[in-house]
Amino acid sequence: MEINSLRSYYNYGFRNNTRLSKASGIEIDTPTSVSASSQSGDQNASNLDFSSMTPRDLRELARARLEDGLIDQETFSVLSEQLPLETVDMSGRIIDLSGITDTTAFDFRTYFENQLNLALSIGDTRLSQSLAPVVSFVNAPAG
Repeated sequence: MEINSLRSYYNYGFRNNTRLSKASGIEIDTPTSVSASSQSGDQNASNLDFSSMTPRDLRELARARLEDGLIDQETFSVLSEQLPLETVDMSGRIIDLSGITDTTAFDFRTYFENQLNLALSIGDTRLSQSLAPVVSFVNAPAG
């Protein structure tokens, strides 16, 4: 039994669909905006706006950084996990995140910083150790 990568199968199917659409005279509109993960590999995380990024763009960026070897698997896991329905801020208020979808801009910088500060304040070393590289990533200095 032969095992093939789903990624290569997807790319093959996409190329075949493109050829078929050109042959049949159907035009496909492609968005002109560039997603975070398809931008230049030389671009630093600091050039991205983590204070207004969609969860989908964050996952795509995290995947690209993992494949480039710039982040480890645990950091990728934290960056790509789904947001909870509710979270607590530093004042102890419950914040409703249920309205955040894959296409809704969200302030991930503040969110991860607050989660790290909460983990440190309650003494959760496991959580704070997993969030520290994430906060470093979203706050990376320009360079």
